[in-house]
Amino acid sequence: MEILFVLSTMLGGRRKPDVQQMLADMGIVESLTDMFPRLSWGCPPSNPNPIERIHGPDCECNLESALRVQYLRLVHNFCDGDCTPAPKHKYLMLSKEEQEAEAMYVSDIDTRNITNGMGNAPPPLKLNVKGF
Repeated sequence: MEILFVLSTMLGGRRKPDVQQMLADMGIVESLTDMFPRLSWGCPPSNPNPIERIHGPDCECNLESALRVQYLRLVHNFCDGDCTPAPKHKYLMLSKEEQEAEAMYVSDIDTRNITNGMGNAPPPLKLNVKGF
């Protein structure tokens, strides 16, 4: 759990784009993908001994929920593109089929924009609502 916290913290710093690229090059996506099904997402939390609770005897947190939070924080920070104009790392989280579908969708929009003479603007939204 500590490594997830450390990586999330590194991705929150001013060198975020460098850390994102380094983690992408090291295969973080494969590791996160392998880790996902191993986390207990749908299971009810276990009821540990009050002495073992993270924040004291009245705490309802458990180690499983803390691990899930750190995992999701790492995924979010890795995919987030607040430091770059076009975040590309989030697309690494898609399967090959999803990447191909997204590329076809983008090329279809670009083709419609060119044929409509609209440049890079999105296609116009046409509403056909009776009475308006």
